[in-house]
Amino acid sequence: MPSVDGIVSGIDTTGLINAIVGASAGTKYVLMDQLDEYEEKADKVAGIKNRLDGLVDVIKGMDEADEFPAFTSAASASSGDENAVSATVGEGAVPGTYAISVNSLAQSESEVSDGFADFDTTAIVSSGTYNIVYGGTSSTITIDSDSYTLEGLAEQIDGVDGLTAYVLDTGASTDPYKLVVMGEDTGAANKIDLSGLGLTFDQTITAQDAEVEINGISISSDKNNIDSAVPGMKINLTAVTSAAVSVTVNRDDDAMSQKMQDFVNSYNTVVDYYKTNTLYDSEKEIKGALVGDSTVRGILDGLATMVSAQYDLGFDFESLGQLGISTTQDGTLSYDSSEFNDVLESDYSNVVSFLTDASGPLNSIRDRIEDVYVDPYEGTIKTRTDSLESTIDGLEESIADFEERMTDYEERLRTQFNSMEVVLGELYSTQSYLSALFAQGSSTK
Repeated sequence: MPSVDGIVSGIDTTGLINAIVGASAGTKYVLMDQLDEYEEKADKVAGIKNRLDGLVDVIKGMDEADEFPAFTSAASASSGDENAVSATVGEGAVPGTYAISVNSLAQSESEVSDGFADFDTTAIVSSGTYNIVYGGTSSTITIDSDSYTLEGLAEQIDGVDGLTAYVLDTGASTDPYKLVVMGEDTGAANKIDLSGLGLTFDQTITAQDAEVEINGISISSDKNNIDSAVPGMKINLTAVTSAAVSVTVNRDDDAMSQKMQDFVNSYNTVVDYYKTNTLYDSEKEIKGALVGDSTVRGILDGLATMVSAQYDLGFDFESLGQLGISTTQDGTLSYDSSEFNDVLESDYSNVVSFLTDASGPLNSIRDRIEDVYVDPYEGTIKTRTDSLESTIDGLEESIADFEERMTDYEERLRTQFNSMEVVLGELYSTQSYLSALFAQGSSTK
């Protein structure tokens, strides 16, 4: 409705209406302050979840034995053959120095035929079935009018499991085309027998096993990757050596200790975040968003209990405290790497077992976080987040409803003031009429 802003009364109607509406808007500002508070709570609860997820990621990087970088290896040789042997080490490896001599590498067999004038027209073999033996297994190929050429024969042999065949153009002036047949598997057992074809082949590479000496003990392997000769060690052979290569295996205690430090750091990130957001100082009007939040407080208490708990797995130690991890007065963890290394030195395998056992401290903490705290469907943080979001939605609706009521109220006030101006206008008109009438009556007497 258009305003007749004080046209009769001279009152600043718009200013007065704005002042009345503004004075009535206190409830809206209270609701907006509450909305800001709950939105900040929701944001900080999400921050706790993110940091718990980070702690789970750290634990997942150390919850299996092969994830602990327990050993390092290095190869050296006075003969310059150190690149002929490499080794990776893991669980079950035994520290020490291993002298490795490579007398021969494992090879796959290769056969090449006599030369032929062409590869796709001349009949090389007659139509019929032929026997090919690879690795002790006999296979049958069928040759017909479409496959009796050198190229056709190569295609048939290439279809035999474990064999690769192709036609090689040697570039010779006469009979340049030769049939090459290669085995795909190394080892002396994987020989190729093409005698059933009735053709002449030369053996260019002989199928053989790798022959190795490790600390003077002879070992044969059908592959150049040997993973069963020495416990916890995978040996890779790339060349025959002229002298023994020394492979030194050392336990990497520093890398294992760093895993423990990473766990402590990640745990402390959760605690420090909670501490920052629960600061309270009434004089300075400081109140963290998580002050009084029992859900988050319960999560921190639960983690603290699990970190300090006893885990009886049959070892000489039953807690993280016996491995150098302790809880400080402010709830964070401290880590004594020397204490951890001492236990590691005396009982390495049991330390790894304790840390990686499904019922041990790390996996128990991970399971509690994943299954109870951050489960996306029924976790305590999901429940708390849903509650906060419900409150936020309610406050937003209340603010919207209040604003709508204030808009209606403003319109009513404007209508009432406009009506007042109209009534005043009519009164002023009546007054003028009566004054004129009285004046006329007085003049006629």
